[in-house]
Amino acid sequence: MKTPLPLMSNSTRRPQAGFTLIELLTVIAIIGILASIIIPTLGAVQEGVKRSVEATNLRSIGQGALAYGAANDGFMPDPKSEKQPAGDLYHTWMAILAKSGDMTDPKMYFSKIDKNFPAPKDIPASILKKDRVGVDDTMTSETQAWELIGGLKTGDAATTPIAYTRGLTTAGTWELKKGVYADWGGHMVFLNGSTATFQGGVKDKLTSTTEEKTSNIKKTVKQRGTKPTQLFYGPGGIASSIGTPSGTTPEK
Repeated sequence: MKTPLPLMSNSTRRPQAGFTLIELLTVIAIIGILASIIIPTLGAVQEGVKRSVEATNLRSIGQGALAYGAANDGFMPDPKSEKQPAGDLYHTWMAILAKSGDMTDPKMYFSKIDKNFPAPKDIPASILKKDRVGVDDTMTSETQAWELIGGLKTGDAATTPIAYTRGLTTAGTWELKKGVYADWGGHMVFLNGSTATFQGGVKDKLTSTTEEKTSNIKKTVKQRGTKPTQLFYGPGGIASSIGTPSGTTPEK
């Protein structure tokens, strides 16, 4: 009996072909194009999220000012009436809320994406100094993100602003070299407790004291008396367009 011959198996395989140089370069080019599209989009999304967080911070400041007014017969923070000012009147506004316990977190006053005056890396743990009279030196040496309005009453028109993003002009736009978000726009909190975001500007979106639409925020605040305490406060001319450390008077 013959032994059957073993079957011959075809073990020869074709070598797997790799990517050619042209194919690799094509893939790299496609990845580069996708990255150039996706990365800026992600950056814009992240910046938008941070702006939303800062709008919430501004609303909290407004709510703190309203709570202060509710506890003080309707009188909201008025730096000019403070017996122990904490330096310039702009920072005294913050000190009033901090001393009342309504707004003590200094981070609320800075923007993480400030285009012109970045927030300090080491924000102080407290707005006030240890003696609770003066403002911490870091607060006064750095530039905050908001301009604040003093001397308001809780009974003023609900459309009256309490605070807004630094760099707003009387024309209703934010300045490129002073605005927190450059000229992108900004936020504003009102006496009714609401917060609005205005991309580009506030053109004819504010309400004047005569109940007319206006772009000029200085026309939204009602003056009382011959020496009004209703004033716009800001970090100073180098940063603010309307508010000043000593206060700017509204327009009639």
